[in-house]
Amino acid sequence: MVAGKFKKQGYEEWLIDADFSKNMDIDGGEDLVLVNCTVVAVDKDDTDVSVTITDQSTLAIGTGTDKGRLFILARGGTVAASPYKITFKSGDTTGVTVSEKWEKDVKMTIKEI
Repeated sequence: MVAGKFKKQGYEEWLIDADFSKNMDIDGGEDLVLVNCTVVAVDKDDTDVSVTITDQSTLAIGTGTDKGRLFILARGGTVAASPYKITFKSGDTTGVTVSEKWEKDVKMTIKEI
């Protein structure tokens, strides 16, 4: 699921991603390196909820047609702490370790039916 913002119920889990391919020279061999990538989530009060809102063990880099995309599982959340901001941070692989070169934000709102 590619999203700049999305709504979900608290119990739902979705794989979300940020596409950095337009920032990169993919044809020139540039790609993401997992050790240079992080995902940070904060609630409406700017409290770090990265461990409860995202499953950090699912952080992955896309391959093939998904090259340049960073994926993670979004889960949980409450209406009271919503909206959440999930920030994808990535670095490049030009041989130099450049941590957090690019950032993309995703807004997650919890909506109970």
